Amino acid sequence: MYPRRYITEAGTSVLVGLTPEETKEFESLDSIAPLGSDTPSPDRLLSLYVKHQAAYDEIMSVGNG
Repeated sequence: MYPRRYITEAGTSVLVGLTPEETKEFESLDSIAPLGSDTPSPDRLLSLYVKHQAAYDEIMSVGNG
């Protein structure tokens, strides 16, 4: 399970950097099985997480700079 950082956008909790649809897809894929085991779409799960992490890193760099 990956660490997650949520924000509230238009009354909905979403992962930083992801749309509501991408957040739902990420949570669905992540709940099936951890990355590296029997996840049906490990590349998609990883790409969503990388997008989420990049957005979080950007927020943190702006906040610290």
